[in-house]
Amino acid sequence: MPAVGFVDDKGKQVKFADALAGKGSFAIGRPLLAAMATTQIKERYCEASITELLPIGMQRQRFLRARHDYHVKPDGLIDLTWGLAMHGLLEKHAQPGVEVEGRLTVDLDGLKVGGTPDTVELYQDRKGWVLKIKDWKTTNVGNVGYIIEKPEEKLAEGAGQINAYWTLENISPDSAILKAGLNPAKVWPDLSLVMLSRDYRKREAAFKNPKRPYPHWHEPFDIPAFPVAETLAGLRAAVRAWSAAHALPDNDLPPCDDRLLWGGRRCRDYCEVRDFCRYAKANVEALTGTRNY
Repeated sequence: MPAVGFVDDKGKQVKFADALAGKGSFAIGRPLLAAMATTQIKERYCEASITELLPIGMQRQRFLRARHDYHVKPDGLIDLTWGLAMHGLLEKHAQPGVEVEGRLTVDLDGLKVGGTPDTVELYQDRKGWVLKIKDWKTTNVGNVGYIIEKPEEKLAEGAGQINAYWTLENISPDSAILKAGLNPAKVWPDLSLVMLSRDYRKREAAFKNPKRPYPHWHEPFDIPAFPVAETLAGLRAAVRAWSAAHALPDNDLPPCDDRLLWGGRRCRDYCEVRDFCRYAKANVEALTGTRNY
């Protein structure tokens, strides 16, 4: 289920419709609240998306979100709202030959899997045909820095989101490559992350070490393209885990991977369904009680 309402500034749960009708206590203006509510309404075009399948270690959280009504704090939607606004601008001003948020679907072991790469461009250069996929990141710069500093960890479990999109472009009937009648094996992948974080200046000022690569605002950062077979194997493993968990009751869902919980901070600060999770309380209690990041 999607979120059904907000948690207002006094901690009260308010349904979206009631909040937009003037109920609840919110410092954020109602027009922005309406935009934030809209971000929670997502049209389903597949049974499981790449972002729902990967990483495998967070599927407990995703299943709990799908099964329970929950409320969100407006402040927690700032990055998402900013990201959707930036992606809307990219789509509105897309150049000829650049596809924005194009949907890719494919049947993987009986599950309809989908993905929407931010921008895709198929073109020819001296090497031959190239497919350029860009992931425009509007998340906080700490997360972007982690992707860059430890790509082998961030790209683990299916070789990461952008590699999963590259794999779908090789096998989905919606692929720009296949629609052009090309052999995917003869198309070069050009994968990159572009940082559009709002707080990039603070991060740049903190890291002046030239040995520590960190892109400036809008500067692309190349992501290694893993073999399609390797990524596909990771996706199939995610599908198996998803299918196995689908029939389990809440308490029997596998716990989230400790490595992805940031010492419990993800449970405390970034999980709207922690009240439905048997592990969240212990993870939160293990913290010092202060934000230590």
